[in-house]
Amino acid sequence: MAKFLSKLFKPKWQSANIETRKQALTNLDSNEADDLAILLQLASDDPSMEVQQAAINQIKDTQALIKLHKNAKDPLRSILENRLYALASEQSLSIFDLIIDVDILSDMIIKATQAESFICGLARVEDSSALLKIAMQARNAQIRQAAAELIESENELNLLFAHAKNKDKTVYQVAKSKLTRLKSLAQEQEANHQKIEKLLKDMENLSQTEALQHFEARLEHVLKQWPAVSASASMEESKRFETLSAECEQKRQSLNEQEAETQAASEITPEEQTNQAEEASQPQDSELQSTLNTLHETLNRFHSQSARIQDIAALDALVKTQENRWIEASEQEQVSMAMTKAYQNAMTQLRHYLRSLHALKDHAEDITRLSQELSQGLNAPEQEASQISALLSSRKSLSQAIAKVDWPAHFSKPEDVTRAEQLMADSGKLKQQQTEQLKQLDRQIEQGLKALDQTLEEKQIKLANKQLKALQALLKPLPGNLSQKYQPALSLRVNQLNELHDWKGFANTPKQLELCDAMERLADMHIDPNDKAEKIKAMQQEWKALGGSADKALWERFKSAADKAFEPCALYFAEQQQLKEANLKKRETLIEQLQTYLDSIDWASVSSQAANPIWASSDWKTADKINRQARQEWKDSFPVDFRAGKSAQQRFNQLIEEFDQHLVNEKTFNLGRKQAIVDQARSLLDETDIQQAIQQVKQLQEAWQKVGITPHKADRKLWTEYRQICDEIFARREQMREVHRSEINQAISSAEQICSDIEASLSKLDSQTDEELKSLATAHRKSLQTLPKLPSGVLEKISKRIESVLSAIDQEISLREQQRRSLIWQEARRKASLIRTVYADVSATNEGLPEEKKQELQARLQSQQDLPEALQASMDALWHAVSENRLDDIELIDEDQARALCIACEIAAGIDSPEEDKALRMKLQVSRLSEGLGGSSDSSNPMEQLENTLARWYLSLGLGPSAEQTFDKRIQRATEALLSN
Repeated sequence: MAKFLSKLFKPKWQSANIETRKQALTNLDSNEADDLAILLQLASDDPSMEVQQAAINQIKDTQALIKLHKNAKDPLRSILENRLYALASEQSLSIFDLIIDVDILSDMIIKATQAESFICGLARVEDSSALLKIAMQARNAQIRQAAAELIESENELNLLFAHAKNKDKTVYQVAKSKLTRLKSLAQEQEANHQKIEKLLKDMENLSQTEALQHFEARLEHVLKQWPAVSASASMEESKRFETLSAECEQKRQSLNEQEAETQAASEITPEEQTNQAEEASQPQDSELQSTLNTLHETLNRFHSQSARIQDIAALDALVKTQENRWIEASEQEQVSMAMTKAYQNAMTQLRHYLRSLHALKDHAEDITRLSQELSQGLNAPEQEASQISALLSSRKSLSQAIAKVDWPAHFSKPEDVTRAEQLMADSGKLKQQQTEQLKQLDRQIEQGLKALDQTLEEKQIKLANKQLKALQALLKPLPGNLSQKYQPALSLRVNQLNELHDWKGFANTPKQLELCDAMERLADMHIDPNDKAEKIKAMQQEWKALGGSADKALWERFKSAADKAFEPCALYFAEQQQLKEANLKKRETLIEQLQTYLDSIDWASVSSQAANPIWASSDWKTADKINRQARQEWKDSFPVDFRAGKSAQQRFNQLIEEFDQHLVNEKTFNLGRKQAIVDQARSLLDETDIQQAIQQVKQLQEAWQKVGITPHKADRKLWTEYRQICDEIFARREQMREVHRSEINQAISSAEQICSDIEASLSKLDSQTDEELKSLATAHRKSLQTLPKLPSGVLEKISKRIESVLSAIDQEISLREQQRRSLIWQEARRKASLIRTVYADVSATNEGLPEEKKQELQARLQSQQDLPEALQASMDALWHAVSENRLDDIELIDEDQARALCIACEIAAGIDSPEEDKALRMKLQVSRLSEGLGGSSDSSNPMEQLENTLARWYLSLGLGPSAEQTFDKRIQRATEALLSN
């Protein structure tokens, strides 16, 4: 009845019928917690996939679906993903808005076959490991490529690069490109960092320097370089630069003020300088006067003979030395105003001279070049207007360079400056020549206009075009104002010529319209730039063959379409040209490096054929690698301009041919060495001692590895032959090992049988006597010693099993021995208790026992357990003395002696003594230790110590019942403790 009711009230979603369960799902609301729980249970556990799918379609809770997805497997996982897609669509969300869990997103993206739904949202996946997984595993190539584009970590790009190589060309190229970009960025950052460090160091040196020559120019040079790298500088570096800049700026202001103060003094003639020196002279030969004399002598020398640029360092050192000398001397001597003024005047002139010399050094090349240009132009037999304009420009630049040098007056001028000034004077007539030439051009232009008018009247279009171009060429070198003078007249003739073109072009207009349409279509086509450029060129040639167009709008349309069509071509060709130039530079650099490398090696000394080669095989491998790498880098540096790169190609071929010859010589020699190794290995096939043969083969393998480079194909052939020989030798060894393994297996089986027989004896231990057990243990030990030769691991395992049996036997013997000892001392305790009771009665009455009582007690003293012979004899003697009242023959003990016996038993058993006896126990232990060190100890182990002490205890008399009972309990506890171990 109960079962019937349970079926009657069972929920429909638990029905055994699939359709009933599916129908029941329609009544469940996923917004209700209880209904959601039921739906989740059915979605994950229902045996029918249809019911699971129906339950999933009822669920609207995204997080619940995601939680199900984590534990689901296909095909349920796919159903859950489709439901998530549907929910995202219903809410007008992307899948990235709906699902935050990166793992689920990654799985869905990887399995997607359409890229449109994911490409845009991939950028929202911030987990780089998830992007890496997508880039490696996604089914859709566009998704893989998009994920690869979003990876920025160098480590993950390296993993992707290695994975995609030879598998996914597009992803491989993306990873390679991004890694190259990262490497370039790192190099750029490192270069910027080094430049920042250098600029900071330069600025710091400037802030601390005492050498003020060209200080302002050096400072400006550093300040101009800073903006280019300031964005890469850290906050600390920027603050440091600003601080140093402020310090240098303050020093520059100070220098400007000092320069202003001494500017007036610099305008002193040599005569005034001499007078000041005479006024400043002192009668004594002082250090200050010596400094002034040195300065004046230097200046006088430069008045008659100019310094060379090579003298800058010496002159700079002189200025610093004399400046320091003056400062040190002025601290020791009193300086007059006249001497100070003379010193300042001399130093001002000397510094001015040094600045000019520095400026001459900086601009010497410009002065020489401009002087040479000006000299050649002046010496030319005829000079056109454009040449005169260039000469005037050179003259102006030369004048500016001389002004920058600012050579001081009254000093001998360098030859370059003197020559430049002379050329400036000689070129003064260039302006007049330019004016005359412009007048001549003016006459030619007037004549050309008249001729063009005549040609236009005669309607000769080609000749008119030619004359118009000639006029435009004449106008080109004219200055702008003069050229504008003729523009109206020239424009009038151009219009007339265009009208003539219009008449001629009337018949060609339809064809030109077709060309315009075709060019416009070509502009929108995405084809190879080279093919597009050829098509453009062909259409332009066709347009030109039609004679042009008088319709300016039509021509502009055609030209605009042609320009638009050529834009990607121009960009492509520009990039190709830059690439060709860069590749040519790479090739030239490679040639220089290869030449340097080849020249740096003495090939006769490094060859393995030399008596003592200085190169190892690894060095030759490096050389071979360099050869291959050079070829690859040359190949990678493509394309290049054929004409520009022809000489480089020839030079590279020569170097590679030379390089190859050295490598071929070495490879040929090494091939012979490997052939000798193969021959030696073949001779080992007849070696009877296989171990010796194996050892020699291994030595030959080591020798093979040490041989340097060889031709690859020939090397592989020799290696195959060598490996076949080695395989034969190792096969012989394997056969011998197989025989040895068979012998070992037989020995193991024999040992296993012996071990099993020994283990079988464990079941009979209880039925054997002590002697039989000892004999059995001895036999087993002999069996252990006579085991056949076995592998160490097997022998150890068998030995452990036999030792386990021996341990069980020893344990059985030990257990029986403990039981026997326990029975012995129980018997001794019983007899001692009876004797002590009789002793108490006899000592109280001072009479012996009646005969009847004595016989009764004698019967009770009969041993129930055999005692050791000595102990039994001592007890019998003690009994007779007590029973016969011969108490004087008995040695009695007191409580201290009894306590000592108790402590001895506790020490032997290894248990604690009562708190009150610990001091006495320590004393006894120290005493025993001393006896043991003296060699007088009579006990070798705790059991012997305990038995000796027990014998003394059970043969002792004289204690009262209370003390005897107390001590006896302690002794009994110690006995049980030791015997139970």
